[in-house]
Amino acid sequence: MKKPFLKCKYKELRIISDKAIVVKCYNGDSAVLPKSQVHQNLADDSVLVPVWLAEQKTLQFAAKQVWLDVGGPDSNSSPAPAPKATTCSNLKAVVAALTAAKGRLKWPKVRFDDADIKLSVAGERAKVPGSINVTTNAGFGDAVWYGRILEDGTFQPSAKATQAVEDFLDTLAADFPGTVKANGKNTGNCCFCHKPLTDDASVAVGYGPVCAKNYSLPH
Repeated sequence: MKKPFLKCKYKELRIISDKAIVVKCYNGDSAVLPKSQVHQNLADDSVLVPVWLAEQKTLQFAAKQVWLDVGGPDSNSSPAPAPKATTCSNLKAVVAALTAAKGRLKWPKVRFDDADIKLSVAGERAKVPGSINVTTNAGFGDAVWYGRILEDGTFQPSAKATQAVEDFLDTLAADFPGTVKANGKNTGNCCFCHKPLTDDASVAVGYGPVCAKNYSLPH
């Protein structure tokens, strides 16, 4: 059954007990919320709170309602546990490409359809500004957040990061251009702008001339 929720972007989120969390907003508002009622989206540092509960709290909520299919208590998500250790290779080449695009694009991202993985640069109001979020390609509320790549190239996994995800990131770290090229060949689309590749030169590298310039890559 779908129920209405309101979105709140938080500056800080703390677990204070097995059943409760504290959410603090950028304007200084804070409130205690029951973990069982809150859906957390780590990809953009926000929580979704049922409308009936949001009306009782003084927090910065977005005006637009979000409808979620809530089948029962087991379907409610709660704040993720502490990040687990990783043996993933350093991803400096990926960081360099997305960092280069920050001066030209508002939201730099790389989308690998064949692996169902998207890399996107976190904004200034995110928990770790400038880091790179690693998620599935699904939209808000449905995407799985696998962790983040820090500015030094280190992957910081979430509890949902699988070995398959880390194996793909290892491949990306070892050969970023080759992985981009393979994605373009397999999907026919540029992994940066997601538009069809229409000429031989673009198909050969996996991206077009405009994205090559934006991400400081050869074409």
